[in-house]
Amino acid sequence: MVLCGDLNVAHLDKDFFCPENKDYEKLPGTTPQERETFGRLLSERGMVDTFRAFHPNASGVYSYWSQRARNRQWNRGLRLDYFVADKVLMEADSHSNDDNGRSEKDEGYRGSLFVLDSRVLDTSTIGVSDHAPVALLLGRQRRRQ
Repeated sequence: MVLCGDLNVAHLDKDFFCPENKDYEKLPGTTPQERETFGRLLSERGMVDTFRAFHPNASGVYSYWSQRARNRQWNRGLRLDYFVADKVLMEADSHSNDDNGRSEKDEGYRGSLFVLDSRVLDTSTIGVSDHAPVALLLGRQRRRQ
């Protein structure tokens, strides 16, 4: 399963520009309760924030900037838009059947889909939107030789 959208929560400190500012603990999307609940949802459902899985140390990568405060020009943003995927889609070697139930031994086996990468396309909407699109790159498992 893959969930995509504006989930309105900056999960980790590196998902917003000024986590040390305690005022953010009272603002929607950055309250401790919202951030903890999102983390719990991921772990209890066996889901993964795909961007963080591929880019665990990335900072300054956001998908939302307040237009009212004109924050985009200074990159004062939040990462609120996500692709969240089932852990099994992150592990290419865990698939033994393709999407049609065929195994590697069957004719027509193509391999299962899995996540190759996840990105924030943060320069694609400058001047157009207060959000940037997010992208998920999927691929098929390669046949084992």
